[in-house]
Amino acid sequence: MEIADDTVSLVQQAKNGSRRAFTDLVRLHHATVRSYLARYLRDGAAADDLAQEVFLAAFRQLDEYRASAAFSAWLLGIARNQARSFLRDEVRRRRRVKEFAQAALAEWQAERLDAMAATGDQHEQSLAALRSCIDHLPGESKSMVDQFYFGSKSTEAIASKTNKNSGAVRMMLMRIRRALGKCVTAKLRHGEY
Repeated sequence: MEIADDTVSLVQQAKNGSRRAFTDLVRLHHATVRSYLARYLRDGAAADDLAQEVFLAAFRQLDEYRASAAFSAWLLGIARNQARSFLRDEVRRRRRVKEFAQAALAEWQAERLDAMAATGDQHEQSLAALRSCIDHLPGESKSMVDQFYFGSKSTEAIASKTNKNSGAVRMMLMRIRRALGKCVTAKLRHGEY
């Protein structure tokens, strides 16, 4: 079963009341949410605390999630809103205690997060579309993509495993990239990510 399939199944189980399924969703997506938050907050402890808040909010709002969007994109939308709120509170707090430089930094981070919102949504949609396209590749093509891009295998190593020459593997990867590009474009155009 693919991770995307796991997520769909786990979301449905969690919506039906399974706390274990929700715990598994947290396990699958925690690193993504936490690294997203750390990118904007620049404070590991705050990112950890806020990641917990994101999953609490997700748990409370789970019935609002619609499977037409990637679950990770939905979670990152919650994370973005939580980060905005945190940074705005940080600006107010820093100004109250006369930490103007820190307040200005928090304000800049909040503005940056707002500016990145549209770009982030587009990026997450593109990633979700790419994941879906990869998941639907035929077996040999998917295996090649997994080995080359996610397993850091060289074309020579893949060639020796598949009884092909490295030139043929490079050509196949080029064709797969083209097919993935067309697939992603079509999914984004039709909102199927």
